[in-house]
Amino acid sequence: MNFEDIYNEIKDAANEKTGTDSGRFTDAQYLRKANMVMREICIETECLQSSAVADSVADQLEYSKSSDTAKIKRIEVKGASDADYSAVVPVSMETLDSWEQRGIITRPWRDQTADKPSYWYTRGEVYGFHPKFSAAITSGIQVFYEEQPTEMTATTDVPFNTDTTLYGYHRLIVYGVLANIAPTLGLDTKYWSEKYENGKAQMKNKLESDDEDILTFSLDRPAVQIEASDIEEWYKE
Repeated sequence: MNFEDIYNEIKDAANEKTGTDSGRFTDAQYLRKANMVMREICIETECLQSSAVADSVADQLEYSKSSDTAKIKRIEVKGASDADYSAVVPVSMETLDSWEQRGIITRPWRDQTADKPSYWYTRGEVYGFHPKFSAAITSGIQVFYEEQPTEMTATTDVPFNTDTTLYGYHRLIVYGVLANIAPTLGLDTKYWSEKYENGKAQMKNKLESDDEDILTFSLDRPAVQIEASDIEEWYKE
């Protein structure tokens, strides 16, 4: 489905008149609502997954996220002599500060001797490593992330960044918009809201069951002493 198909299904279900700006909402309003619902679906289901590689820079602490990044899920790195990538552990800057204060890592941690990174953190539009890379490595960083959806602007635009694996979920946008406009148009709000919420839950469950890229980390030989409170901190949203 493209936006025109979504728009026509919404107007048909809402018993709205056909034709440009002929209903109780303008076409521009329907488009804004469709984009709003699409963003909400992407956030709640984490349906758009992408990856990118970057070159490491010796002694550089932080790197810019890809412009379409919603949330980084996993980072893998290669050392100068490595043939394959290996995962590094997510950690908050607060945890690194705590390790520094407890003497687990060298003060200040931002200036610790460069090596192959063991941990990564995020801060605004950047992500960083501890320790910093000791060498410049072509494609030494591989980032897996949730991708932001590109807004639909034309009737021919396809939602969810035209991801073909998500074609079966396009109708959820119809349900979400109908749930949003139902009170104004006198539609059955409960009916459309339940279809929308149930559809999102089913989509999330299906995507999770299909996901074979399970996030795992080898902590057999951690670089520093690790406590339960630290592990809880890593997985905070």
